[in-house]
Amino acid sequence: MKKAITLFLMLFSITLSAQQSDSSLLRPGLSWTMLYEYVIPLNYGPMYSYEEIKLEGYTLIDGIPFKRKHHRGWYAGEPKPQEWKVSNEFLGQSGGKVYLYFLSSRNRQTHPVMNMDFTASVGDVISISDLIYPDDTTFDYTVTAVYDTLFVNGSDDNTARRCLEVRNEEEYEHDVWIEGIGSLHCGVLSTIPFTGSIYHLYRCTEGDRILYQYEHTPTAIRETTRSDTHVETKTTPLVFDLQGRRCNSKIGISNYKKGVYIQNGRKVVR
Repeated sequence: MKKAITLFLMLFSITLSAQQSDSSLLRPGLSWTMLYEYVIPLNYGPMYSYEEIKLEGYTLIDGIPFKRKHHRGWYAGEPKPQEWKVSNEFLGQSGGKVYLYFLSSRNRQTHPVMNMDFTASVGDVISISDLIYPDDTTFDYTVTAVYDTLFVNGSDDNTARRCLEVRNEEEYEHDVWIEGIGSLHCGVLSTIPFTGSIYHLYRCTEGDRILYQYEHTPTAIRETTRSDTHVETKTTPLVFDLQGRRCNSKIGISNYKKGVYIQNGRKVVR
């Protein structure tokens, strides 16, 4: 019995060591900062916010090593909070494939779902599920290019990393997945197209090293002067369907047909 336990621990240790290579998103010291530009009423300029993400702890789910997401958020122009919040989201990686898992008894997903696949080649179609959708809802990404590249803009990383350019034809969504860094559009969050706001990876660091840095540095929200007579008020919610079409906000989202909508830049399930 003791030999069996020892053997299991040795194999698990080897698995974790492999997962912590320079190409793994689970290696210690990584953090990601996302930048969000919210859709808000037209009498305001853009409103930006940040979310910093790190992964901690190890757990096996369906035989895949996972780490749990910790995060903290703040608006542009405000100080970064010191406290981290623990999420029910987990990120896992095995054999070049990246997975998400959501820990909730109310969620339909009870197993890991594909998020990125760095083993794919040009022409491959990768089916990606989202934690908020039923199991049979997928989004297909076609790999349009595969190459190695070095980042020079504000980066301290001298590693040539494998990049996959992918495209979702249905949503006209284009993204770049970088091995060891994540998605340039979504960081390490779901890579499902998200209508209603602009968001992307702002910075990826490993300890004190900057692996990736986005050029734009936004300022805080600003109010503008408009002469339009039909400008919406601050309290009017902006609602879109998943095709990016504007919905009638006046009737209230509770009166819409069942489905998934984007309200003020956030997913809402009716």
